[in-house]
Amino acid sequence: MDWVTFIAERRIQEAVDRGELDNLKNKGKPLRELGDANLPLEQRVYLTVMRNAGAVPREVELMREAAALRDKAAAAPPEARAALLADLAVIETELDMKLGRATVGRGERARRNAKAPNLVRGAMIVATGRGSGS
Repeated sequence: MDWVTFIAERRIQEAVDRGELDNLKNKGKPLRELGDANLPLEQRVYLTVMRNAGAVPREVELMREAAALRDKAAAAPPEARAALLADLAVIETELDMKLGRATVGRGERARRNAKAPNLVRGAMIVATGRGSGS
């Protein structure tokens, strides 16, 4: 623990011991999320402008597109499913590249897609906090 943290912690504990923090507004309630506070200023500005414009990052768009294709492929007849899974492989490869993940060959990805139809939807929920319907 560095000396600044040590002094801050000590002063907070002294204030608690004196009862100075007993009547705080919102006491016992969770702290609000800081969101972008830990990002560099340039990224915070970029994200704020994007949010205010109603835009979403390309990665989220790709996740939504992939989820929609996955749903279509699940409901499609077998003869149309292969083309949809090929389109899905292209989208997932772009998403992998955007997120810096290792990519898998198209044939392997198509086989994996057929076995795990909710994988992208789950990733989108984690990334955005929402399901594909929002």
